[in-house]
Amino acid sequence: NNSKTAVAPLAHVMTQARQLDESLMGATVRIKMVVGDILEGIVFAVDIGSQMMVIEQPPTSADAKATCRILKMSCVVELVVLTPPTPSSLEESQKLSLPVIDKEAIDKREKRVLQKAMDEALLINQSVTGFAQAVFDGLRKTMPCEWRDKHILVLNEVTIAPPYHSSDCQGSGAALKRVRKVLTGVLEKVEREAN
Repeated sequence: NNSKTAVAPLAHVMTQARQLDESLMGATVRIKMVVGDILEGIVFAVDIGSQMMVIEQPPTSADAKATCRILKMSCVVELVVLTPPTPSSLEESQKLSLPVIDKEAIDKREKRVLQKAMDEALLINQSVTGFAQAVFDGLRKTMPCEWRDKHILVLNEVTIAPPYHSSDCQGSGAALKRVRKVLTGVLEKVEREAN
């Protein structure tokens, strides 16, 4: 291999990249990051405005895929050009394409995650103590619960009033018996965790 390895300090690379915005496209580089990581790959894109660079790292095994990394130039300590871009490597880097993004799937996932977060937020009662919230959280692991002001409604049949002990349960039949039994276990667990 006749090509020389050129070590370029960051300031020089950034100055050169500003003047020749695509001058590193297609080059094989070794980059040392501020945190000490060393990355090698082909420069896929350079964005001078945002001071970002994208490198494509080759797959680590035959069945793996290449990895694209987006790097902030401010996090780069050193950039070494292992192989300068050639007309063929520049052509290859321009042929590289990013995977197709399924916007509909992303939108569905975002809606699902937001709905779950909103549902979880409704289960937090800002007007009760941490103890009361811990009791509620423990109960809802095994049975449906909801807040009714400072009272906990369990199974849509049994109401637990503050201070949330077995004797504070109101309801009837098998549901009341089951809720009292579970509540006793939850109270023991909450008290153990508090100590």
